[in-house]
Amino acid sequence: MTLSYNSNGRFTIMQITDTHIGDSPLSEASQKTLDLVKAALDKYQVDLVVHTGDITWSEGVHKQLESLQSFLDCFHGRSTPLITTLGNHDSEGVISRDAVRNYIEADSQVNHAPKKQIQVIDCRESCLLEIYGANQESVKTVIYIIDSGDYPKIDCGTYDWVSFDQVAWFRQVAQDYPDPSMNNLLFLHIPLPEYKEAGHHIIEGHFNEGDHEICSPDLNSGLFTQLVEAGNIWGVFAGHDHDNNFDGIYCGIHCLYGQVSGYDTYGDEARGVRLITLDENDNTVSTERILADDIL
Repeated sequence: MTLSYNSNGRFTIMQITDTHIGDSPLSEASQKTLDLVKAALDKYQVDLVVHTGDITWSEGVHKQLESLQSFLDCFHGRSTPLITTLGNHDSEGVISRDAVRNYIEADSQVNHAPKKQIQVIDCRESCLLEIYGANQESVKTVIYIIDSGDYPKIDCGTYDWVSFDQVAWFRQVAQDYPDPSMNNLLFLHIPLPEYKEAGHHIIEGHFNEGDHEICSPDLNSGLFTQLVEAGNIWGVFAGHDHDNNFDGIYCGIHCLYGQVSGYDTYGDEARGVRLITLDENDNTVSTERILADDIL
C-alpha cells in the first residue's frame, strides 16, 4: 500500500487521542467513546487515522486486550489506514508495550498504514510514513511517529522523556528527506517540554490543563532541537493533557494537541477529534478541531 495525496492534491489525517477504553464489559462512557470514533470515521472520509496513545486503561484492567480489540473493531471493514503510538496508560498493567503493539499489528482486518524505518528499543517504537504526491512519483510529506514512553526508571519527574536513541533515530532518518519545502509532521503522546514555550504563543485552542500546566518530561533530551534543525517540520501533535487542545508556535514549529476523544477519563474539554489537511497545490497545512456535537 502506498499513501498519497488524492487527485485534488489533498491528504487528510484524523488524529484520535486518549480514548481510554475501560475494562470489559465496557462502561457506558467507553461505549460512547467507540460510538464517537465510528461516527467520525463515517462522517469524514480521511486518508489516514493516527491514534496518539492511551488507547485503553491498563492498570487494574483484567481484560485489556478485549478493550483494545473493541477499538480495533471500529476499523474492521474500512479501507482507512490506521497507525497508533502508545501512551503512558497503555502499559501500566501486566501487558507490555511490545505485546500491545504486536496485538494491534496482528489484527488482519485493520488496514495498517505502511511503516518504514522502524526502530524498537526498550519496547518503544519509532517509525515513519511516506506520503507521495498525487502523481505518486516522489515523497511529498513524511509523518514521523515516536513512542514517548511512560514513566522514568530513575527518580526524575513524573513522565519519561524521548530517549537519546530515538533522537538519534530521527536525526539519521530525517537526512533522507532534506527538502526544505516539505511540511513534515511528528506524532507522539507526551508533549515535549517546548510546549511550555508554545503555550505563550497560542494561535488557536485552549490552555486549560490545571493551572496552565504542560505535563511534559522534566528532562529535555533534545528532540525539538533536531526538529528545528531539520528545517521542514511543520508541526508536532501530542495527546496526554486532556484539557489542552491548543495550537501554539515555538521556533517556527506548530505545537498542537489533539482533541481528547475518550469519555471514560478526566477533563472538561468537549470530546472530539482533530483533522489535519495537507494541500499539495499551495503547500499548506491546516487543522481543525471537530467536536462530538458536530459528529454524533
